[in-house]
Amino acid sequence: MRKMIWLSILLGAAAPAAGAVPPGSMEEKARTQEILGQPPRIAPRTDLTEEERAFAMPPAGFGTPGVLPQMSGILLNNPALARQLMPMAGYFLREGKLIPRDRELAILRNAWLCQAPYEWGEHVAIARKVGLTGAEIEAVITGSAAAGWNSHDRAVIRAVEELHDHAMISDATWAELAGGMSKEQLLEIPALVGAYKMVAYVQNALRMELRPSNPGLSAR
Repeated sequence: MRKMIWLSILLGAAAPAAGAVPPGSMEEKARTQEILGQPPRIAPRTDLTEEERAFAMPPAGFGTPGVLPQMSGILLNNPALARQLMPMAGYFLREGKLIPRDRELAILRNAWLCQAPYEWGEHVAIARKVGLTGAEIEAVITGSAAAGWNSHDRAVIRAVEELHDHAMISDATWAELAGGMSKEQLLEIPALVGAYKMVAYVQNALRMELRPSNPGLSAR
């Protein structure tokens, strides 16, 4: 039974799903148990210096003010790596050239294809803050095949799917994106998807626990 459930997850990640996965589904529970059913594989550091703690605190508007995310404490087991990874995510959120809607559509589709509970749950909350509706978030699960997307939104989501499937964006999708994006934004799309896929790998592989406000894959 577990093999059948996991096969359905893999098939869903390989191509746009035929329909949304309802919160609490068997597939969602199996994936959540796989990643979060055991403690984190590496414990957060408890001996951080004041400089390390200040560096690792989330920017204003993200996370809980004054509370160090578990992810930061875990990454700081390798301080040199943490100093490269953490500013990268901060760049996309605070300084990136993509409009917030495009950024969050791309991150959410990436998070769902990776079946990444931490990334998905955190960015559902951020996506709502930048104006995505519950129906649109649900449609991200189905992907570019969902009804209702305008041509630009569909191209953003399809670009993520193509990068996942082929490590390439097709000419047709690129042309659609180029019709409404600057060169800076076009450069950022594959960089953003690659960066957040790496983040999903790290969060999933290390079994990073969800924050209390993050419902994981059931977030909508």
